[in-house]
Amino acid sequence: MINERKNILVLSAGRRVELVQSIVEQRDFLSPSSKVIAVDTRPELSAACQVADQYFKSPRVDNESYSKFIFDFCAENDVGLVIPTIDTELPKLSLLRTDLEKLGSYAIVSGREFVEMCRDKRLSAQIFSQIGVRYPKLQSERDLTFPVFAKPFNGSSSIGARLIGSAAEMQEKSDNLMYMEYIGKPFVEYTVDCYFDKTSMPRCVVPRLRIETRAGEVSKGITQKNEVYEHLRLGLHHWQDARGCITIQVFFNPETRELVGLEVNPRFGGGFPLTYAAGGNYVGWLIKEYILQQSIDTFSDWREDLMMLRYDAKVLVHNVKI
Repeated sequence: MINERKNILVLSAGRRVELVQSIVEQRDFLSPSSKVIAVDTRPELSAACQVADQYFKSPRVDNESYSKFIFDFCAENDVGLVIPTIDTELPKLSLLRTDLEKLGSYAIVSGREFVEMCRDKRLSAQIFSQIGVRYPKLQSERDLTFPVFAKPFNGSSSIGARLIGSAAEMQEKSDNLMYMEYIGKPFVEYTVDCYFDKTSMPRCVVPRLRIETRAGEVSKGITQKNEVYEHLRLGLHHWQDARGCITIQVFFNPETRELVGLEVNPRFGGGFPLTYAAGGNYVGWLIKEYILQQSIDTFSDWREDLMMLRYDAKVLVHNVKI
C-alpha cells in the first residue's frame, strides 16, 4: 500500500543542490504528486532550497527545540520521507525514528548504536572489524610515533584534521583530538557509497577513487569496480540496523591489495552526484521503498570508470529584498 504521506523533506539543505535536484528528478518520474521540501537555518540564502518545491526555516540542530520542530513539521506537512545531510542531525533523528514511523514519516537514519559508533571515530575500528577491514592503529598523545594523523573524534568534512610530522609541529592540546597511524603512499583513498534497504540488506556498492578534494568533499573522482568493491560487497551484510545511503572512506594499496578503513558516515556524502550519474539511483530507491512501499533488488550494473570533474556554479533568485 502506498504511503499516504508522500512529501519528501531534506534537512539542512545548504549547498546540496545536486542532491535536491536528483530527488526532484526522481519524484517527477516515480511520485509526481509528492512535494520536495527543504529546510535550513537561512533558507533564503541556501542554493539547494531554491531548487526545492518549497522551503522553510528550521532551528539549528543544537537547539533544544530541533527534534520537536522536525516531528511537528512532518506531522503537519504530510512528510513521508526525511533525508538528513549532516552528521550532527543523525543522533537526534535516530532517537526520533520510531516516533516518526508511527506517523508514517520515515527518517533515513540508521539505528542509534550504529550512528553513535560512526559519530565517535574512536569506535570506528569496531565497525570496520565487522566487515573484515583493519583500522589504523590509535596512539596515545603521550607516546606518539611520527608522522601521525590527528583529527577530532567527532568531526566531519575533514575540519580540524591534519598530518603532524614531528613533535615540534604539535599544537595546543585538544580534548576532542584523536591520534592515529598515518596511512600514506602507495595507498590511495576511496569513498564508497552503499545503499541499505529498510531490512538493512546492502543493495548497491559504488566505490569512487578520490583524485582531488576541496573542503573535505571530492572535487575529482572516478567510479571503479575492483578489490575495494568485491570486499565490501561481500562483507557489508554484517552491519545491523544500517539504513539508506552509508558513505565509507577507505585506503587501498594497489601493490599489496591491503584495505584500511578510515570513516563511516551514515548519510549521503558530498560525492553522491557521481554515484547517481553512474546509475546508483539511491534517491529513487528511497522513494520506492518508503513512499511507494516497493522492495529493492540488489543492483551492480552501475557505470564504472566514470569520472566527475566539479566546478562552481550559481543559482539566481529574482526580486530579492534583504
